[in-house]
Amino acid sequence: VPTLEVKKSPLAQTVFGTGTLEGKTRLAISPRETGAIRKLHADQGDMVKAGTLLVEMDSDDIVQQIKVAEAELAVARAALQRIEAEIRSAKADFEYADTMFRRSEKLLSSNAESRSTYDKNRQNMLVAGAALEQAEKRRIEAEAALVKHRAQIAYYKTKLSETRLTAPFDALIVRRNREQGAIVNPGVSIMDIVDTSTIWASVWVDEAQIAHLQNGLAADAVAVGRARRIAPHPADRDARIIGIGDLVIRDLVIGGVANEDAAGGGIAAADMA
Repeated sequence: VPTLEVKKSPLAQTVFGTGTLEGKTRLAISPRETGAIRKLHADQGDMVKAGTLLVEMDSDDIVQQIKVAEAELAVARAALQRIEAEIRSAKADFEYADTMFRRSEKLLSSNAESRSTYDKNRQNMLVAGAALEQAEKRRIEAEAALVKHRAQIAYYKTKLSETRLTAPFDALIVRRNREQGAIVNPGVSIMDIVDTSTIWASVWVDEAQIAHLQNGLAADAVAVGRARRIAPHPADRDARIIGIGDLVIRDLVIGGVANEDAAGGGIAAADMA
């Protein structure tokens, strides 16, 4: 008669549950300004890298504003160049008038020049000085106009860059909500993406079975829907989910040992990264 040695060992049990797979980080791709979708560069189910262009919004108005601002900048530069030439001329006039005035002062003190000539030279010096001062003020205004137009161009170019919506991280596009040509307001999602570096499994299990669950147990997910590959849950680490998209878990099989200290019921969430 065959005999077996009696050994004490844990009793393995299996818990079944139904739930969904979802990204730990989910983000809605939305424009900053109201506009029309010019082109969709990616679609639902696509895996994209960080920085990939997803959506291109209409930018004709902004491009036109940049052209106008650049033309105004060119006019402001020409105005500044003209004013700088005026300053050079005004400075030369003032230096000449000041020299003549100082000469008249010396000649008047020795009675070698009339008072009327002295007054005339003094008036010419004051007028030339006022003209130079006004020209320098116009230069300050022209330089401020240059700063303003450069800031406008930088602002419009920033607005232009915002019409190109890119992926902020490596992601899976799980839903496309708008069609090409649609008018979209800020806050309205064009498409939803999830970070595929960490995937969560939210699973409903029977309340009577949840007491048998504990951290670190192995789990296998069987998906219905669209999936390229789901790797089994390794015994010592979380599961690896590769290439999933809009998956619904039909069965999550969790094998393990009864945990007498666990209690409660509801959703069991497994971090499957």
